Amino acid sequence: MEIDRLRELLLQADDACPPPAVAAGLTARVLLASRRINLRRAAMVMLIGLAAGGVAISTILRKGPVKIASSGLSSERVAEIRAELASLDADADRHHRSAEEYRLHPPHAVQQIDAAEFAPNDDVLQRVDEQRERAALTLLHWADHTAAEPVNHDHAREIYSQVARLFPDTSAGRIAASHLTQTERF
Repeated sequence: MEIDRLRELLLQADDACPPPAVAAGLTARVLLASRRINLRRAAMVMLIGLAAGGVAISTILRKGPVKIASSGLSSERVAEIRAELASLDADADRHHRSAEEYRLHPPHAVQQIDAAEFAPNDDVLQRVDEQRERAALTLLHWADHTAAEPVNHDHAREIYSQVARLFPDTSAGRIAASHLTQTERF
């Protein structure tokens, strides 16, 4: 129950905050850095592949071709080995395609939170309540500042409404609700 309450509080706090302002050119720099990282990963995969291929080729050249027929195995055993080799080749091809797909489209890191590991205590809930109160007071101050200009009364009313709706159990939420009921202010 406490975890659900905490999640609800965090979702309400997220909804109340406007999206952060992005500096000019930040998106381009992030995309450029991402491309560089992807190119480095691709180069590493290619180098590893070349090294593995070189090792495989040098091993084959040193040992020479494998002669299954001269090893004294029965034709049934040779057929089994060839079937197993074909299965292994199919698995290798599938893994190669998976590696290519991963290289082209790396998965996003998703962090799973274990409920037992994240058991909120009274201190955490108190800090969340304090942060909610601070967020509500900030929005209330913004609404008061906006209401000082007569042309912004409608916008201030929207902010008061948002504070009263998102933070009804805080002192700032109650003040915003009282501002809304006092129509003479607008």
